[in-house]
Amino acid sequence: KNGCLNSYQPSDYVLAYANRANAYLGKGDTNNAMNDANAAVHGAPTYPGGYSARADVYRAKGDFDLAVIDDTTAIALAPKYSGLWRWGPLAAVYADRARALEGKGDRDRALADYNEAIRLDPNYARAYVLRANIHSAKGDRDHAIGDFSEAIRLNPKFGYAYNARGNNYYAKGDYDRALADYNDAIRIEPGMVDAMRNRGLVYAKKGDRSAAITAFGEAITANPNFVPAFEGRAESYVQTGDFDHA
Repeated sequence: KNGCLNSYQPSDYVLAYANRANAYLGKGDTNNAMNDANAAVHGAPTYPGGYSARADVYRAKGDFDLAVIDDTTAIALAPKYSGLWRWGPLAAVYADRARALEGKGDRDRALADYNEAIRLDPNYARAYVLRANIHSAKGDRDHAIGDFSEAIRLNPKFGYAYNARGNNYYAKGDYDRALADYNDAIRIEPGMVDAMRNRGLVYAKKGDRSAAITAFGEAITANPNFVPAFEGRAESYVQTGDFDHA
């Protein structure tokens, strides 16, 4: 999360704590990440970046209530800073708070935060994907497809968005568009086993058992521990009468 501070810039050591907290979190070390995030907050209590960093740690630990509190504090302090601050654009903090709200099961408030993130930054592809996930979870396939499509327009290399949009086409029974999206997801991310397995599901729905078995096999080759691919292939073998392989 890059940007610049105005005259409210905290000391370099506070920025270092916030940045190191992020680095620790990237390594999965939530204990040291929390220690550094706390140091950033205590070193500059009016700096939103410290609270945002600590919220990231809370969210990673599953402490969603505390994550929401810290992201809310960061949002409240943000007007003291011009445009972007050192820890990221305000739109990203709204999206982060939305993720914590989702963790609490509060989809409506999360949706409102994603809406605000997109209002603040209409080119924020990740926010469209996250909002689309909520629409999808609520069964609103058309709005989900619309948001995934916008994310893909903004970032044509967003493999996850293709796969997720394909899932919504699949749920609507539009298997041709689903297959096209799964193909694109695999083209962009050749190791995406979810898309490989999903492609197998489409072939099965279309009655092409041989292609389905091949697709499930590709997913198994990519990840020999991916149980859903084994299940899909076994079902396809059963449908072809090949009970020995099933």
